[in-house]
Parts: sequence; structure tokens; C-alpha cells
Amino acid sequence: MYNVNPNLNLFQLLWKKLNLYLRVENYQDDKLISSLISVATDYAEWYTEKSLVKQTWQVSYEDYIPHRIYLSYGPVKMIMSVTATMSKNQEKKTPRYYFSDVGGYIEFFSHLNAIRVDVVYEAGYDNVPEQIKLGIMQHFSALYKNRESEVKSYLSEVKGVYSPFREPRVVL
Repeated sequence: MYNVNPNLNLFQLLWKKLNLYLRVENYQDDKLISSLISVATDYAEWYTEKSLVKQTWQVSYEDYIPHRIYLSYGPVKMIMSVTATMSKNQEKKTPRYYFSDVGGYIEFFSHLNAIRVDVVYEAGYDNVPEQIKLGIMQHFSALYKNRESEVKSYLSEVKGVYSPFREPRVVL
């Protein structure tokens, strides 16, 4: 799975808010601030398994094609294309499928006798929830203020802010 088109609008919004929040008046720490915003934002996306901004993603399967394909990093806005490669000579077709926005998956109506399936979809928030922005700001603030020391203790607080956005999982 890979991200086809990342968006920087959230980064720019956070840059302004965090500079005001920390009362940064000079540009000496711009490089540090930029990298810490990236770290905090990436952590938020990783921990919540959500796309914070609209992005285009592609997931592909070869050989074994499951009947149901889960689409990570939702909320999924739309399925842009589903393409099945049927044989070595690259014959392609569009299989029939059902999309569940609640479960974040597509399910094929019938078994695909394909050698590869590609699903391209758009996912991400139109507006990032304020609670997630707060978590990013708290994480950034802890990283910025404690540059020289360990910040593990702050991560449990940040995880608490993000926890309502995580999908429940059953681990066997």
C-alpha cells in the first residue's frame, strides 16, 4: 500500500498555530519546528490509522486475492478504481464489488480468478477533528520543550487524546 498524493495544508495550518502557541518570534528554530510537526503529524496518522488530509491511496494484491479487502487510513471518501488483471497477457477488467463505509472495506460479489487486483481510493478528513489537532499540538509541545530528554511519559497522554479515533481490534 502506498500514498499517491500527500497534502501539506494541515502542516501549514499547524505551523501557524504552533508558532503562536509557543510564542516563537524568530526563525532560528524553523527547521526544528518543521521536523517536529512532521513527527507529531506522522505519529497521529500512524496511531489512529487515519488519513488526516485527503490523500489518494492504492492497495494491491498479487496471486492470492482475498474476497474482502480492507482499506487502511480512512475515512474512505470514494473508490476511484478497482482493476483486476486476469492473466499473464495483462487482460484487465473491473470486478463487481460492494463497498462498506462502516467497515472500510470492499467485498467482491464473486470469486476473482485474477492474478492481481489494484484498488485506488481517496481517503482523509475534510476537516481534521479538533481533538486530533490538540493531540498533535500536545505531542509537538512535549517534543519541542523537552528536546534534550525522553518524552515517553507524554505519549500516553497523547494516545489518550487519539484513542476515540482508533478502530477496535481483536488480537488472537
